[in-house]
Amino acid sequence: MKRSQLDLSFKPESNRTLRPRYLCFVDDFYQRGQIIRSDSRNVAEWIEQTKTITHPEYLFVAFAKQQFQTDEDWDELLRLAVQAAIDKGMEAFWLSSECVKGDSDSRVVEDVWRMSDIVRGASRMAIVLGRQDSTSSAERNALLKGWGKRMWTLPEALLSPRGEFMLYQVGNTVGGPVGKKSLAVLAWEDAPVSRQLMDHFEGSIILTPLELVVIALRCLNERDTTIHDFSDRIHGEMAYVLMGLLRKRPEVNLEDSAFQAFARLSLANDSHKLLERLACVMPKYPHLPWHDTRDHWDAQLWDIYTECQVAGIGENDSIILDGAYGASVLWERFEQVHYAAKDSFRRQICRIALRLTLLMFLIGIVMALMLKGSGYDGIGIVLLLLALVITSASPYLVRVLYSGKLWNTQALFFGFEGYMDIATIETHIFGANMNRLSWSPYGSPLSRHKPGKHGECIGLDPTTDATTKESVEATYRLKKDKVRPNSRRIFTLIDTFNMTVTLFEAERPPVAVLVCGSEGGMQRAILCSYDSINNTFCRESVLRMDTKILDRMDRVPRLRFCFRRSMLNDQDG
Repeated sequence: MKRSQLDLSFKPESNRTLRPRYLCFVDDFYQRGQIIRSDSRNVAEWIEQTKTITHPEYLFVAFAKQQFQTDEDWDELLRLAVQAAIDKGMEAFWLSSECVKGDSDSRVVEDVWRMSDIVRGASRMAIVLGRQDSTSSAERNALLKGWGKRMWTLPEALLSPRGEFMLYQVGNTVGGPVGKKSLAVLAWEDAPVSRQLMDHFEGSIILTPLELVVIALRCLNERDTTIHDFSDRIHGEMAYVLMGLLRKRPEVNLEDSAFQAFARLSLANDSHKLLERLACVMPKYPHLPWHDTRDHWDAQLWDIYTECQVAGIGENDSIILDGAYGASVLWERFEQVHYAAKDSFRRQICRIALRLTLLMFLIGIVMALMLKGSGYDGIGIVLLLLALVITSASPYLVRVLYSGKLWNTQALFFGFEGYMDIATIETHIFGANMNRLSWSPYGSPLSRHKPGKHGECIGLDPTTDATTKESVEATYRLKKDKVRPNSRRIFTLIDTFNMTVTLFEAERPPVAVLVCGSEGGMQRAILCSYDSINNTFCRESVLRMDTKILDRMDRVPRLRFCFRRSMLNDQDG
């Protein structure tokens, strides 16, 4: 979906439901002490018929769809919903199986994604659990946790009225009160995290917009996202559930994938550059979904400060990035690296000695042979001996002449597949091993380090770790024709500006480095492969680099970026 097709304007009068479209009235379902099968009423028509000012107070009935499978269970659910409304003295109740309906699928979806407003408008809430095989409290608790595992129940619980709600169960006639704040412990397996959301909506702890979205995403990611409660056509169900917790809501588009729905929601709200920060995350485990915010270095999204901006949403689950710092990676060969070095007295002496060696040797031969017996032959012998000494010491003199700190080094990224010891790498690039290159101490998940004498981190060879060494050896054991698609391989990146070498894992060789943010005093550099079919850069890995790398990188104009290459062909994200 292109940016020009998006309408991100905030229209609260059209994006919110001020009252339910349909309600179930107790008098229609409970007559002469018996539960009868009836139908929900259109609230607008009811107001016009009864000449009332507004809709009646109503009870919101929450349940887990997978706990009600038979017609008998559904009838019992309706009976308990009527009973709960009577117990609370409510004239009407809202039950999704009876009140979510319309003349088209889009109308049904509209009711679904505005369900959060229906919960907010309810005066009370009741939870109805399915039938249990035994009378044990453990099975009852399991049913309640099963209800809490359902994704749509999270906003229902968070946005429900304050106080307590009634808990009913198929097979029982009496419901028991349960405190709202105790729901996190009773029904949610991620209580330490989800309780923060409960406290936020209860007003005891106020989260920032970014914290709210990140914590809500983490909680929704722990819920069951495989069961579509209302329509199999809603691919962005997680985004639409999250939408109910936020202030601004874009219009629902059934053609959106899960990622597109989330991206439109993020751009519409003040989410503090959520997508930009999410792009800088190094997934804690391979093949995590794009919406998982767990970072390998345990950084939170609010710890990342972005350097770029999402300018729009592209096709095939991609976004348009603008303003990122970028550079290409050379894979074909090692090229000569130009640099400047400060001169010193030692280097001047070595340079003069090396250049005069041949002249001293020739003059010494002439004086020793042609001026033999004249008294000058001794000087010639001294010159010959001095020339031989300098020639013998020339390897050391050359090392002194070309060693030392480099200044104004040409900034290049070299990459190759596999592993090579750092001495061999430096010999290939600079002609000799002079200890100029060093392993990155914390650049990638494979990097290793140790404390130095003055408290600094010194990078170690990653193969000192047994697990990394085994991964490297496995890479060499596998032939290229045996490498499985989407399998992760070992690559090496050489940064000639910072003079560091970094070992990392990726599925494909990255052709570009995009610096999109910073965290913890380091830059987040996204290594991207390129999909020529879709003209999209795909994230392969994320490295941490020193901030000074930005001095040699230019900002890149708008480009298409994808969190994972498989998303280009998987519209469900």
